[in-house]
Amino acid sequence: MSTGRPDVTVEDFEVLDRVAPDHLRVELINGRVIVTSFPDGDHGEDITEIDDQIRLHHPHLRTHRSCADVR
Repeated sequence: MSTGRPDVTVEDFEVLDRVAPDHLRVELINGRVIVTSFPDGDHGEDITEIDDQIRLHHPHLRTHRSCADVR
């Protein structure tokens, strides 16, 4: 349940982002701190497999892939 107040200030978030381990992604979204791990090494292969399956069943559809923030 949101109180409408941010979890942290932007300044505090920037400090947290600087000291976070490299294997974690730290984001500030709508005033909330979100911490996730980066995709593993097989992520690209998984996306290719899903893309191939979509094209097999729906050849008229086009898919778009982009790399998000990669460290």
